[in-house]
Amino acid sequence: MKIPERKKDEVIKYNIQSHIDNLYERNSLPYRSSNIGASSIGNPCLRALYLSFRWAGGMEEKKGRILRIFEMGSREEDIMVKCLKDIGVEMIHTGQEQLKIQLAPHIVVRPDGVIMSGLPDIEDLEGVTYPLNFETKTMNRHNFDKLEKQGVRKAKPEYFAQSQCEMEGVSRELGLECRYTFFTAICKDDCRIYAEIIPYEEAKFNWYMEHANQAIYADRLPEPYSIDPESEYCKYCDHSIFCHVSNESREVNCRTCAWARPDVDGTWKCSVYDNDSIPYEAQTKGCPCHSFN
Repeated sequence: MKIPERKKDEVIKYNIQSHIDNLYERNSLPYRSSNIGASSIGNPCLRALYLSFRWAGGMEEKKGRILRIFEMGSREEDIMVKCLKDIGVEMIHTGQEQLKIQLAPHIVVRPDGVIMSGLPDIEDLEGVTYPLNFETKTMNRHNFDKLEKQGVRKAKPEYFAQSQCEMEGVSRELGLECRYTFFTAICKDDCRIYAEIIPYEEAKFNWYMEHANQAIYADRLPEPYSIDPESEYCKYCDHSIFCHVSNESREVNCRTCAWARPDVDGTWKCSVYDNDSIPYEAQTKGCPCHSFN
């Protein structure tokens, strides 16, 4: 076969991304969380929490590029843990040994680790004691710069809420008073590292738990936090179409059914089937008696 002649400086491009992204998409399994996670509790919109917990939003398959971004973020978190351990920080419950703490019925927290000792210069910070909850994130330059300027509470309130819930969870799980979070963030663009120590605030924790329980046990659809589809709370929300366009869900499962309800024992019960607890797999499929709530 004759090889076609090419210009001397011709750039030969090849689309490998589509093949890799297709592989990620084929290997990605749809998943619905059975609980409200700590990172969601800080969402001020009760309706968004309500709809997410009830699986009323579409389970759209993630694009390969997005799945790779998630994987890269997970790898960066592992690198941060390794870096901290390499400089002498003693950490437990990281990686595969990460804690999964049932903070309340239907509410789960998963700290990235627990720091027991070894943080450099920690003695210079008055009142900070071990153990510390550990949470780490990755973010783009825009969000990182905002975080550096404003701090976690203002720039990323969802992470502040997550930290509050995780501190309470670690205290209960380990039987030790965990009153500080060591929070770090890595900038994806230039590998800068931000670190902040976040103190525990009992009043804030109690508010977050009450907020989540209002969404969990609500007997009707809560009002939206904003009526503006271009607001920061709505623009990128998974339920924006529901609130501002369709006003209905087509997701058939037990959690969108009028016969099912979340119970205070952490299960879902069905009044059609004598209030029996509904197994997770059955919840995802629903039954012929389904009637939209």
